[in-house]
Amino acid sequence: FFLRQPSPHTHTPPSFSLDFSCLVSKMAPSDRKFKVCICGGAGGIGQPLSMLMAMDDRVGELSVYDLTVSAVPAEGVATDLAHLNMGSRVRAFGLD
Repeated sequence: FFLRQPSPHTHTPPSFSLDFSCLVSKMAPSDRKFKVCICGGAGGIGQPLSMLMAMDDRVGELSVYDLTVSAVPAEGVATDLAHLNMGSRVRAFGLD
């Protein structure tokens, strides 16, 4: 195993980083809401995760996706979350 120094003639691709803080800072506070999708939202881990996401002030819309053959339908989870005092909109989707 040998380490060699990079050649000075080798082209290194530029590195990129995504920084959306400049866009978010220009938005009104009411527009700073995320759209979140929980895949498997009717399962044992997805239900509490969906509840935590729905209660977060930064989430404006929450989509709960799960299979229609699951023990608890995604529509039932969305109905339960609709009873919480929160500012996010909850929608349910079932996959066949």
